[in-house]
Amino acid sequence: MTIPIPTGPPARKPLGPGLIAFIVIDVILVVGVVIAAVVLLGGGSGAPGTSPTTPVAGATTPVAGATTSASPSAPVTSADRPGGTDQRFATPSGNIVCDITANGARCGIASLAQKPAPVDGCDGSVGFVYVVDASGKVDVPCVPKKELPKKAGKDVNVLGYGQKSAAYGFTCTSDESGMACVDDATGTGFSLARAGGRVL
Repeated sequence: MTIPIPTGPPARKPLGPGLIAFIVIDVILVVGVVIAAVVLLGGGSGAPGTSPTTPVAGATTPVAGATTSASPSAPVTSADRPGGTDQRFATPSGNIVCDITANGARCGIASLAQKPAPVDGCDGSVGFVYVVDASGKVDVPCVPKKELPKKAGKDVNVLGYGQKSAAYGFTCTSDESGMACVDDATGTGFSLARAGGRVL
């Protein structure tokens, strides 16, 4: 009697449920590690081939009569400003009178501790009036002698020291040292006091 000898490979046992679960978990972990590596090494968010940009704010040194700009990405007009009501107010001393309108915040000072130096091309004085307009630009205009600011009359509201007045996206703050007005959106503005004015 002849006994047949098997010639093929021995039959394999099927994988148990525990071993299958182990393999699935390993695959998930490997895929997770690969995704994390791609995100970390690829720079995070953004389209491929692009790099994030960081805006750099430029600093300017105020010069009498100079005009500075906040350089917004698109031109801003008074029509783009938040709403409000025109305001007129003065410091308790009456030496500084300010107006806030949709076009900007403007302050004039009647008396400075020291007369500003003359500026070429100005047939008047520079340094008595400061303006921040709807685009965030600060201007120190030449004011003719006949139009120089005067002390506030009794009909002008007083903005007490430490108080603020805001409208149209501009805020002015009264302080014992003077008045400061800024464009809320850009942070640019000016301060004005008896010692003089400066661009913020």
